[in-house]
Amino acid sequence: MRVKELICTNQNGDSLLISNSGVYRIQEEIDTTGAKVNVNYGSNFRTQGSTAISSRIERRDFPLLFYIEVSGKSEEWIQSKRDEVFKVFNPIYNPIKLQIKTEVRSVYIEVNVELTPSITPGIETVNEEWHDVLVQLSAGSPFFKGTEQQKVEIAVWEPLLEFLLEIPEEGIEIGRRSSSLIVNVLNYGQVKTGMIIQFKALGTVVNPSLFNVNSREYFKLNTTMTAGEVITINTNKGKKRIESVVNGVTTIAFNTIDHNSKFMQLEVGDNLFRYDADTNVDNLEVSIYFSPQYIGV
Repeated sequence: MRVKELICTNQNGDSLLISNSGVYRIQEEIDTTGAKVNVNYGSNFRTQGSTAISSRIERRDFPLLFYIEVSGKSEEWIQSKRDEVFKVFNPIYNPIKLQIKTEVRSVYIEVNVELTPSITPGIETVNEEWHDVLVQLSAGSPFFKGTEQQKVEIAVWEPLLEFLLEIPEEGIEIGRRSSSLIVNVLNYGQVKTGMIIQFKALGTVVNPSLFNVNSREYFKLNTTMTAGEVITINTNKGKKRIESVVNGVTTIAFNTIDHNSKFMQLEVGDNLFRYDADTNVDNLEVSIYFSPQYIGV
């Protein structure tokens, strides 16, 4: 099997490991390819055939089939494992984070339970060796995301201290500001994706911003940041959010958005960004986080 293991975690934090060994075992490989595409065509009486106007990848459907290894186990033990299955695949706690691990990659996709676990009572599916389980899942977003979030730092202070430490009479430089105002964020996924932008103020910063050199779009906040404040912007579709954290207190900061700001996406390949601020740009640290997305794995 290409898939080594599946980790299913619901919104309540309940989790189930399905693998090629252990209690819960993969019975049928999950198809991580073959996304259905809806192509819209237009035509008129002057031309032959049709012209493709747009394409949209449809949602994914996942029939998840596995079995419970019950050889030599008591009825009480078997019932407890069946209860775990029902507990994790509870549609009340949709969506389920379905993490898929292969030999070379670890990805996840958010799915919803459309058919609660079906453990067929037929003799061929429930016996002294195993109990077959079928769960019907669907994913509104058809893309798989990398489980390891990528981080790109644009503006940071680089520490220069080394130990053992000797301090000459003229003193030493303990840190150096990164000299580049522009950084390339490489999205090596297969489709464009949202990102998390983090502004951190080392001192007072007025109106921080991030500019996309390629698309000429920008994201700007009309606010004065204080020392230690961290503002986090999530541009992922369906999860757009702006939060400010000051002295451990979190507040929603949507009211600070400049009216021409865009919740920018990372195109496949190179994305050049430049950071700025109206005042005290040297007090600003900027980081970008993202998870590459894949049509198939």
